[in-house]
Amino acid sequence: MAYGGSEAGQPVHLPDGYNPVFGTELSPLLLQLHAACGDYMVDAPVNLATLEGMRSDHFLFLVEGGGTLFTASSHVYREGSPQHSRFMEAVDSPDTQVFVIHVSDIWTATAPSGEPMRGPITGDICCVRLGELQRDIKNNAVVPTLVDGRRHFENEDFGYVRRHIENMAAHQGRTDANPVNPHDLFKEANRGYMLKAPRPEQGLLRIPVSVAKEMLARGDSIVYQINESGIAERSKLESIKRHGQDTRKAYGVKFIDLHGFDKWAKRNVEGIIKHHQSKDRAKPEKNRADGL
Repeated sequence: MAYGGSEAGQPVHLPDGYNPVFGTELSPLLLQLHAACGDYMVDAPVNLATLEGMRSDHFLFLVEGGGTLFTASSHVYREGSPQHSRFMEAVDSPDTQVFVIHVSDIWTATAPSGEPMRGPITGDICCVRLGELQRDIKNNAVVPTLVDGRRHFENEDFGYVRRHIENMAAHQGRTDANPVNPHDLFKEANRGYMLKAPRPEQGLLRIPVSVAKEMLARGDSIVYQINESGIAERSKLESIKRHGQDTRKAYGVKFIDLHGFDKWAKRNVEGIIKHHQSKDRAKPEKNRADGL
């Protein structure tokens, strides 16, 4: 057992322009970040299942150009774990973003049959500066001892990590800025993705082709095609199918129409989770996405 730093859990500051979101429904928001930060939809099923599995109430979400990692914060603060290595090796760039997520409530609901069922997971989320988070991890990660060639953590190690994460979460963002709604978070998270469009457009949230197709097919919102010459409203699904693989074109929705982006997310969350869980049950038991 070895660690440095302080259990006071000093906050890691927010990047310029970012504000925290408090008391929001987390699963739809997490799915939307997979679309707002770039085209990371392939990672969404595993990451949503990790959140819904509720193995922790504190999570970290790392978005890099090559993919994402969504994991319980405690894994990142254990030196030698794959999650610790991934965060410490991450390179700060326009494609890299890190979000801290704290679960505050799990609501209950009643199924049509009258049986009790779990309702939405709500909590807080904010983007943090990667470099500051890496320094905090370096100063407060617990170091295992080797016992018969295997990594071993003492019970007090887990207690220290949990106290540090809880204290940091208690202060996170509240001293930096005023809370905002999720749409403001998406606008900031989308900046790097929009800059890669053929012509970056203010007032639009860039979305992946797959999301644009579904939103247009289901009538969630007006979808715009972003061309080198400007933007054009798309009213037919066929036009997106035809140009879907053309890297000179991108798609987006207006900020004032983000309620359609919300509709898309809420509709898809339950289906994605159920599909992933059914595939997971068909496989032999193995290590899950959060590294346990």
